[in-house]
Amino acid sequence: MTRLELLNKSDELTTAWMDKQAKLDNYVQRWLNGEVQMGTEGMQQLVDNASQQIEQLKSQAAQFQKEYMKVAEEEAMRENAVISVRNNFGVSPDEIIITGGVLSSNANESHLEGRNKTPEELEIEKMQLLASVREKATKKEISLAEASNLAQKINIAYNSTLYEQENTQGEMKR
Repeated sequence: MTRLELLNKSDELTTAWMDKQAKLDNYVQRWLNGEVQMGTEGMQQLVDNASQQIEQLKSQAAQFQKEYMKVAEEEAMRENAVISVRNNFGVSPDEIIITGGVLSSNANESHLEGRNKTPEELEIEKMQLLASVREKATKKEISLAEASNLAQKINIAYNSTLYEQENTQGEMKR
């Protein structure tokens, strides 16, 4: 599920358990006021069943919220890694490769054609960047800690892009 779908599901479940809790509270109050004719045992069973359903809804909402937070954190980490790679090396896995078009001084007459990088191109670019980091560390242009940090950011930026492309291509084939 996408981050938005997870958030919507969490909100939906939270609204459901809050609604159910409000209805239960209202029903109990009506029973206490004598507006509802039901025995104590029947009322206790109704409260127990409704409370169990409310706890299940709360648990499900919390699980979706937890998954939402995990996905949001991963997306933020990837975005930060892509920015770091772009700032340090001037390239990004998100760049589009221009394949053609017309460039004119009049913006209305200009158009460009492009495509996303293929998984193979992304892998080659990733390997080149990692080799560049190794070379800089070998030449002592950067410390080993900086090299490790850059390598980690390259892997995050490029591996998540490759993963997203594989999933997107898999969904298109279905």
